[in-house]
Amino acid sequence: MSIKTLMALSASWALLSGCASSPESFGSQFPVTVLQDRVPKSRVLFVDQDGVVAKAIVATLQDLGFQVDFSSRDLNLVTGWRTGGQLGEKVTVTYQRIDKDFVQFRANFSNDGDDMSSQAVLYQDFFTNLSKSVFLAKNGIL
Repeated sequence: MSIKTLMALSASWALLSGCASSPESFGSQFPVTVLQDRVPKSRVLFVDQDGVVAKAIVATLQDLGFQVDFSSRDLNLVTGWRTGGQLGEKVTVTYQRIDKDFVQFRANFSNDGDDMSSQAVLYQDFFTNLSKSVFLAKNGIL
């Protein structure tokens, strides 16, 4: 490659990169990415026994005041609802065995159709209680 070609390429690159804007410069104009949305809603827990998972999810939801209205081991799905004040909350929990020792859980809370992704404390409380329920179920206490 000649020196003129290299200089032209580097000048073009400098001009183009100087015009590029970082996502931070746009603030909150960008929608939340799928990964950013799923991280607080998902956890992987050590569950080496079959039959513990659905039982632990149901117990956790009931401890948090939810009524379980659907549970399917074939679909790896548990759904429930609760009312508080004038609003109704719904929850859907899916789970998938990653390998013989670990299960990935994903919870999705909504409030009369509105996504509640911004309520990190709600998800944190759910997964903390779920971890405890898994422990109790594995040890035959639940």
